[in-house]
Amino acid sequence: MPTKNELQMSEAWHTLDAEVVARRLRSDGTSGLTSDEAAQRLTHFGANRLEQAPGRTPLAILLNQLKSLLVLLLVVAAGIAFATASRSRAPRSWSSSP
Repeated sequence: MPTKNELQMSEAWHTLDAEVVARRLRSDGTSGLTSDEAAQRLTHFGANRLEQAPGRTPLAILLNQLKSLLVLLLVVAAGIAFATASRSRAPRSWSSSP
């Protein structure tokens, strides 16, 4: 069984050939680990789980979007367009009623 120090190499694992990684992990690249070896590694290293990152609230997502200069510019432009919009009716030729 590889030690924790052997697994924490400075070399990037994703750049290595699969056969090299299997050899360094003391595993078989085609058949994998035996049940006994898998149980030993589970006991030694623990479950192979990632920590759950805390979720962001919808308000936090919205506020993060407003940090963008382009989004702020669009919000300001929409506000100006709404404030200066003419409240007049459509021309008679567009209206369906007489």
